Amino acid sequence: MWPMRFDDWRSTPEGERHLTERLVALIDPVSRVLGAGTETACHVVWGDQPYARFQVLLATEAGLAVLNVRVNVPQEGPRISGRLVRWGRVQAGEVTIEAHSGHAQVSAQFEGQVLQGLDTAGERIAEWMIEVYRRVERATGAG
Repeated sequence: MWPMRFDDWRSTPEGERHLTERLVALIDPVSRVLGAGTETACHVVWGDQPYARFQVLLATEAGLAVLNVRVNVPQEGPRISGRLVRWGRVQAGEVTIEAHSGHAQVSAQFEGQVLQGLDTAGERIAEWMIEVYRRVERATGAG
């Protein structure tokens, strides 16, 4: 999986556990308006309360689409807000990896968040960050 496509993340164990038809019915139109299709590279930040909120990051041609998903807003149900950040404005820090005892821990700073993952989750973070670096370089001509 390099990098994970928007369509594929729905079938991950986390996606199957937390995504409902109502949620997908909101995510799809918001992501399309921001320029994302089913083949768009993505990363999902599940956070501490994935049953309550999570973030979907999508690498579109125009920039980074950020979807903030709230699963259950009292008396409203699910709610999604989105924004599109031009690639030249995306804040992507360094990726670090530490390996020991047969495991690898990956960390990266991205858009004010610290992304951390062990083994497979770490590989997904590294793949996502490499995709972001490529997009930023292509958009800004930095190298």
